[in-house]
Amino acid sequence: MDSDPDTGGELDAPHYRYLGNAVRFGGNVTGDVFRERVARDASAFDDDFETAPQVERHGEEFHLALLGTEFRRADIDEVEGNGDAVFEAGETWNLRGTFFHRAHGYEPFSFVEGGRYPGEYTPLCDLQFLHDPTADQTRVTLVFSLTNEGAALRRGEPVEPNNQDPTDQASVLEGLEDLQLSAFFLPILPTGLPEEAILRNWADRNPADYLDPTVWSLTAIFGSSYTMAPPGAVYFLWTDIYPDVVPGDVDGSGLYDGRDRQLIAQMIALRDHLDGVIDGVFTILNFATDFSLFDVNHDGVVDAFDLRPTFPDADGDRDGDVDLRDVALMQGCFAGEDRINGACQSFDLVPDLRVNLRDLGAFQQRLGGPLND
Repeated sequence: MDSDPDTGGELDAPHYRYLGNAVRFGGNVTGDVFRERVARDASAFDDDFETAPQVERHGEEFHLALLGTEFRRADIDEVEGNGDAVFEAGETWNLRGTFFHRAHGYEPFSFVEGGRYPGEYTPLCDLQFLHDPTADQTRVTLVFSLTNEGAALRRGEPVEPNNQDPTDQASVLEGLEDLQLSAFFLPILPTGLPEEAILRNWADRNPADYLDPTVWSLTAIFGSSYTMAPPGAVYFLWTDIYPDVVPGDVDGSGLYDGRDRQLIAQMIALRDHLDGVIDGVFTILNFATDFSLFDVNHDGVVDAFDLRPTFPDADGDRDGDVDLRDVALMQGCFAGEDRINGACQSFDLVPDLRVNLRDLGAFQQRLGGPLND
């Protein structure tokens, strides 16, 4: 919320966060804030806020926890649904539960009481899951008060002062004010815990300056659980990420180009010998718990196939088909520029780092309409 990656993070579970998983999608993140903090392999998780790549410092103040334990405790109202307790196409559900958490790295210093344990700030909030069958998209909307005045209006009560209690009138401002208070008292009540590093810069800040959601930064990863517990404590199968990465873009430039191919080739040459055979292949041991930025196709080895990443073939919105929505996306890319990046690479069908008339002919051959389930 404060655009400062140094004032938020955790040591307990960074391998479940955005920076701990982004490269599993085939590339590095773009932008100066996090490009050098992303976990390039499992060695990044060293339980230290200070050592590079600092994947534990992801700047988080709050997060949404869409986990099974939270759903089991929630009240669910199927506004539009068939009552079978399975969220399906065309349905709308309203949920009330403790999905909105303040970052857990702050808890050892917090004055919050009333949660499941001291320091935890996980107030009740409202979520709506709405599936639009026409667009085949699900919109998830969070409803939570920015201030206690807003909380009082929603509850139909007189306004209560911020009291570090998430069980009554709770708000973003209340959570941030407790954060600022905790940082202020840190020199007086030192703990020696490493998490002090992500808190102390809040001491001189005004929490009211950070209540504009339009300037908050959002990262997200989505996935599913395995039907059976896999070995090696790998609990989640990641399926989607935001902001997305460009497959093959290992340097985080936003573009897959010759520089990326050079870096991947250097990685293969550097580690090829580690398995005792010089064969142009670097095998990732303990794959899944370990991984590599340079394993672009995420198959457990870094080899020549990673030098030729497969981009979605004219499927700009990555929904498994080439239809009118992809036509609209291609129109936005059709400029004949010298360099393309992001989703526009899906339409560089005659590979030359441009989207032009040569690609248009190839696109028309792939235009088949939406898939039918």
